[in-house]
Amino acid sequence: LGVNAVRPADHRRAAVLEALALGLLIVGAGLRIDELTRLKPLTLPPCLLTLVVMPAVALGMAQTTFVNASGLPDPRQVTSARDMAVLALAMLRDHPRQYRYFATAEFAFRGTVHRNHNRLLGAVDGVDGIKTGFTNASGYNLMASAERGGRRVIAVMLGGTTGKSRDA
Repeated sequence: LGVNAVRPADHRRAAVLEALALGLLIVGAGLRIDELTRLKPLTLPPCLLTLVVMPAVALGMAQTTFVNASGLPDPRQVTSARDMAVLALAMLRDHPRQYRYFATAEFAFRGTVHRNHNRLLGAVDGVDGIKTGFTNASGYNLMASAERGGRRVIAVMLGGTTGKSRDA
């Protein structure tokens, strides 16, 4: 095979990675905290955790402290709406090809359709996704983006008391 040839295994790997990405974005946001805690937290050695923390520092996320890469609750892990907006803008700027995954309203895996928990997708003109989340400590959260008339707006809501409050 030539240097630029794509092997069948590469196509399979890409398909698996795409399914994993969609699962993390769509299904992961819908897991209850008791379901998440049954998962093994991703514990990184300090040298690798630096790879997670340093980009936040470089982006200017001054009110954010990451202590794990899993997103699972930890009282030392904090952020602000402003910092999440900074992260959203960086994702749009630095990863435009991957950003399309955030706009996925649903996907099917092994015969089951999984719907995105961002109820603004398809309900509000121009909304193209980003991320929802829930933890006992922070409540229901949303980081959303919309584009209309050539202008983009980023919205971040932290601390909602219900899933519906996140969608309002």
